[in-house]
Amino acid sequence: MLSPFFIFIYSCCIFTSSIHNATSLASLPASGYKSPSPSSKMRTRQLPHPTRVKNKTPSPIQISAEQILRKARVRQEAEIRPPKKKITDSAELADYRLRKRKEFEDVIHHMRWNISV
Repeated sequence: MLSPFFIFIYSCCIFTSSIHNATSLASLPASGYKSPSPSSKMRTRQLPHPTRVKNKTPSPIQISAEQILRKARVRQEAEIRPPKKKITDSAELADYRLRKRKEFEDVIHHMRWNISV
């Protein structure tokens, strides 16, 4: 499982790379753009105002995305796994099989739309 910090850093890296490739948004008119709706009417959607960067000077300490991801990976908590259980007799095996079958049937019941289950 990924830590929230790792997910935040990853999303920031994707966001900054999308800002550098945002030339198509600049070509749109400032008033908005028109998109067709299901009822074939045309609606105008307002684009968000671009944020302005106040301090454009480079930071004295540069850090790469790889370093940020490496630090996030180190700080990531270990996955908690349930302890391994040894089945000793046939009654325990029957209980285990019944429990697993019930879990599987519950998954199927809750996710009818998912054919892969």
